[in-house]
Amino acid sequence: MKKTKYLAVLCAVICLITALSVSASAAGSVTDQMAANSAAWHIANAAGDTKTCEALHAANATLANQAASGGGSASYNSSSGTWNITTSSGSNISSSGSSGGKSSSISYTTTTSSGQVSSSNNSSYTDSSISAYKSSGGTNTGLQTAYNNDAERVSSTGDYGGVVATSSAASEAAVAKALLGLTDAQAQQLQKELESSKNTYVTAKAEYDDAVKSGNTAAADAAKAKMDAAHDNAQTTRDNYGYTGDSTNYTDGGYYYGDGKPTSDGGGFYVSDITQSYKITATANEGGTISPSGTVSVKKNNSQTFAIAPSTRYKIKSVTVDGADKGAVASYTFSNVTTTHTISVTFEKFTYSITAFTSTGGSVSPSGVTTVAYGASKTYTITPSSGYDIESVTIDGVSRGAISSYTFSNVTGPHTISATFKANGKISIGGVGITDALGADLYSGTIKSGYGIFANVSGSHSGVTNATIIMSYNFGQGNKTVTLQETSSGTFSFPKNSESPTNKRCVYIPVETKDGTYTLTLTFTAKNAAGETLTETKTATITVRGTMYEDDFTGNS
Repeated sequence: MKKTKYLAVLCAVICLITALSVSASAAGSVTDQMAANSAAWHIANAAGDTKTCEALHAANATLANQAASGGGSASYNSSSGTWNITTSSGSNISSSGSSGGKSSSISYTTTTSSGQVSSSNNSSYTDSSISAYKSSGGTNTGLQTAYNNDAERVSSTGDYGGVVATSSAASEAAVAKALLGLTDAQAQQLQKELESSKNTYVTAKAEYDDAVKSGNTAAADAAKAKMDAAHDNAQTTRDNYGYTGDSTNYTDGGYYYGDGKPTSDGGGFYVSDITQSYKITATANEGGTISPSGTVSVKKNNSQTFAIAPSTRYKIKSVTVDGADKGAVASYTFSNVTTTHTISVTFEKFTYSITAFTSTGGSVSPSGVTTVAYGASKTYTITPSSGYDIESVTIDGVSRGAISSYTFSNVTGPHTISATFKANGKISIGGVGITDALGADLYSGTIKSGYGIFANVSGSHSGVTNATIIMSYNFGQGNKTVTLQETSSGTFSFPKNSESPTNKRCVYIPVETKDGTYTLTLTFTAKNAAGETLTETKTATITVRGTMYEDDFTGNS
């Protein structure tokens, strides 16, 4: 495929200089100062600054007349921008220029009456020409305008090699120095770094041209990649010194390929816009993005907006600008930027509350309100207190039974968990043994009045206090009660009866008791952990027949 290329260049050789309409001795020589003034006139002309052009013209007219005084003569060709001066000693001073006095490079040749020739020259956008321009009323704004206009004017003409690349680096560094207030050392280092990138571009451009001529597409693409890298390096250099150099309208040393349209901004030769810029550093933690991110260069007095977007499951927690919290804003704009800035964003996952409710008799852990991140899990432990059992655990209003733990998995909304507990105290009357003194079971036999009866009651209990069994009865002499004693674990008996000659654990049936069947009521009571009284009742009967007086012995006494 046939391919063509065109190297768009911005070959505006630029810089600033020293004083304007001063004496020849102050400038070093009349011709040096006139060269500086003429180069400065080019800056003013490129900026459209007629007033400064006139001031520079007047300054050179004064210097020319000074040089021609005492018998000499001077003339100025306004259409060509050249000077001819004949001094009183017979020396001739002439300048050369081009393009109707609009050349950015001015040379003055001095020929003495004896034929000795010397010369001085200056270019626009050097320290001396910039100084001369400012001394005649020029401003930084005008300097920037002139530089950019010149760069645009030459962007469609000419091709240049290493010499031009080097001079363009010097011009750019001088303008940047004047506009941005760089020190001499900074300007020198800037020039050095720019020269490296621009010369690299020149070499790559030559390789590109050769490759295109030979039809070696692969080599042309490789050369273009080198040109791009050189351009990027130059842009990085500019960014490091606090200004930008890319134009929105012109390719920066770029190349044309194929159909004549620019396909890349490769290069890094001249720039069509030198504007001071400031860095804004944008960072964000996990959970979202800030755009643009990283270090962003913003032209002086321009604005820059940052968009903040949380990821799924996240929300903006805070946006901090230059150390000050601006809240959970979704965007932030730095307006009229005149200094460096920082912006940082903190995101956090959406959180939901899980509320734990509990009743007396146990705990749910964690208790109260717990905040859980979106998608996370949380386990709850249900623990009954001593003397209690878990009665029921309810999750979001639905009973899950008497479970001892529950896990909320992949939380995406609020939840509730509640637990109820019940006291686990238990009492029970088992076997009831009522016997006579000889151990005979009175359930199947009889006993005579006047003799004692004995109790052997099984009473089991757990999780309770104050476990007590009381027996109530009435053998015809009114209601009586006796509190049994737990003589061994789970076994209750009558207390020792002081009326018994042998201090036996018995209750005597009064001699006056009439024959009949009598009911013995056993009531078992205790307190559970909730302070509730537990009660169980059981009865037994005994049959009384006759009295002890009918016997001639007291074996059952």
